[in-house]
Amino acid sequence: MSGKQCFWWGVFGAILPEIVKFFKLAAIGNSLPPLNWVVYAVFLLLFAGAAGLFSVAWRPESPYKAIWIGASLPLLVSTLVQAVPKGPGRHALKVLIRRPLGVPKSNFEVNLSHGNNNDDSENESRRERPEPRRQG
Repeated sequence: MSGKQCFWWGVFGAILPEIVKFFKLAAIGNSLPPLNWVVYAVFLLLFAGAAGLFSVAWRPESPYKAIWIGASLPLLVSTLVQAVPKGPGRHALKVLIRRPLGVPKSNFEVNLSHGNNNDDSENESRRERPEPRRQG
């Protein structure tokens, strides 16, 4: 499939769930929701374009897969947005510690490591570190 075909099938896949949603509202007999339709249309077009680009990047072999990729983009995006990123570990709080005024940088250490999973970083984090010197 060419890139243009992937793009347009992906766009169709992104718009298809919206069409189904409005069809269900009409079938039940509910009125359309009160939306700012211009803003909704702009964001729908932006989203559909992103789904088309995502479909091209995925390189599907068939139109069916391109539609599936476009339709699944909202789920992928919402999963990425809702997932809590894994922090750098217990050393993350050390970043919040500021060096007190008057204490030279050489006497104040803050570990900015991102908690690598290798044994060296684990052993290094267990070593005792000297307390910063405090000037009274």
